[in-house]
Amino acid sequence: FLEISPARFGLLHSTAIGGAPLFTTGRHVGWSRDREFVDPRPAPVGSLPKELARYRGLHRADQSVVFDYELAGTRVLDLPWVVSVDNQLCFARVLEIGPSTATLTLPSGNSVSSKKPSASV
Repeated sequence: FLEISPARFGLLHSTAIGGAPLFTTGRHVGWSRDREFVDPRPAPVGSLPKELARYRGLHRADQSVVFDYELAGTRVLDLPWVVSVDNQLCFARVLEIGPSTATLTLPSGNSVSSKKPSASV
């Protein structure tokens, strides 16, 4: 969760992680068309070019949130959540990926102690 500074209604300082991270995704784009994960932007901030990625919004489903976006013209519905298995927290995602002419690669994430993705799907 996030820690929001009380100074000036949270506008004076950046938000911070409100706990210990369970995983990271590294400093690269979240999906790839060519398995390279190279950021096409001149600086690693702001939106990706619309032909590569476009955020369409989010949908609420009970206690969950479904993210709706497009990757290279392919619609993706993404439902993340955390579950407890044998007293261990596990991050899970359900992805509904529409028809595509491109090969899309998603890194599964890194453990906090690792710098590389643990797997791709």
